[in-house]
Amino acid sequence: SQQAFYFIESVANIEIGDWILVYNDETLIGARQWTGEIIDVPVMGDDGYDFTDGYMETGVTPQFKLLSGNKLIDLTGEVPAWSQNQLFMVSRLMPLPESFSFSAAYPNPFNPTTTLSFDIPIDSQVSLTIYNLQGREIVSLIDRQIDAGYHSVVWNADAHASGIYFVKMLAHPLEGRVAREYIKTQKLMLVK
Repeated sequence: SQQAFYFIESVANIEIGDWILVYNDETLIGARQWTGEIIDVPVMGDDGYDFTDGYMETGVTPQFKLLSGNKLIDLTGEVPAWSQNQLFMVSRLMPLPESFSFSAAYPNPFNPTTTLSFDIPIDSQVSLTIYNLQGREIVSLIDRQIDAGYHSVVWNADAHASGIYFVKMLAHPLEGRVAREYIKTQKLMLVK
């Protein structure tokens, strides 16, 4: 008796006939077969009976997965938290990244802003820090837990002098699936 509908506009790498599955932890709570156009996926809620134990509760965000052939792929996107009898629009779902990556800053050289993009395959504690040529920390752009997915941050260096800077990304996985932390550094050139 408890449900909401998520209207999905697109899913990266999906084929007609693949399935969009929705989970709350390990409980399957909704499914719809992809037909090639916007689709509504019902997401069932817990109505207090044993049969619906483990279904969605208000304020919890459902987890979407793609079933393609016999492969189950975790998806990420801007998914609103579940609420009874609501209609939600989700513009795009994408497979979670398979590995950590830190893309080249763009633009670089830059004046005064550059975008730093990174991918996280698993929820992690992430720090993104800017250093000068002497190795002194100039600014900490991120220092917090980040959910798995695709992320970017803009550094506005308007208050800093022209020159060479370094940006260091450090990601420490919160679960044991990935055994080691990820560290990557790249050079930035601010030209005013």
